[in-house]
Amino acid sequence: MAENLRELLENRADANPSKVFLWSQTDGRRFSYQEFDRVVNRAARMLASEGVGKGDVVSLLMPNSAEYVVAYFACFKLGALAGPVNSLLKTEEMAYVVGNSEAKLLLYSTQFDAQVSELKRETKTLREALVFDDERAATAGRSRSFKSSTSACTRSPTASSRARSATWRASAASPSTSNACRSTNRFPTAVLSK
Repeated sequence: MAENLRELLENRADANPSKVFLWSQTDGRRFSYQEFDRVVNRAARMLASEGVGKGDVVSLLMPNSAEYVVAYFACFKLGALAGPVNSLLKTEEMAYVVGNSEAKLLLYSTQFDAQVSELKRETKTLREALVFDDERAATAGRSRSFKSSTSACTRSPTASSRARSATWRASAASPSTSNACRSTNRFPTAVLSK
């Protein structure tokens, strides 16, 4: 039995690798459990390469999309907290939400470029803001250099979930690896299957 969402995803990827997990209504992309787990691992390595680790907060300023779900699960992979930022807030209110959560990193959609410019100026804890419109573009080349030091993000399809859990716990305790995130949101444009 899975102890957390990361383990649940990994167990499902092992048990039903080709079953569709996520479908993006916006662009028609479909992710099987195995594909989604790989995408999430790439995003988690990218976050870790930016210094995100267990207990860190990553703010998410994105529309409901497949990328939002990927970012959310990537945070879980690291033990980080995903902090959703309501895009309907005024920029000052967004700055309060991001600052009050002590977010170190912001993943955002380019449709919020203007707000993000101001957020970066007004939020003291925010070290970096990264565009996450397309997970492929956002993770390309960024996670490769960090791969060897975050081998816990790379799973073998034959590895048992207990071994993976031990590896994740060990890597989370290591000072060379990163922290984690939490978030809640509804996903009307991305459909999750059971």
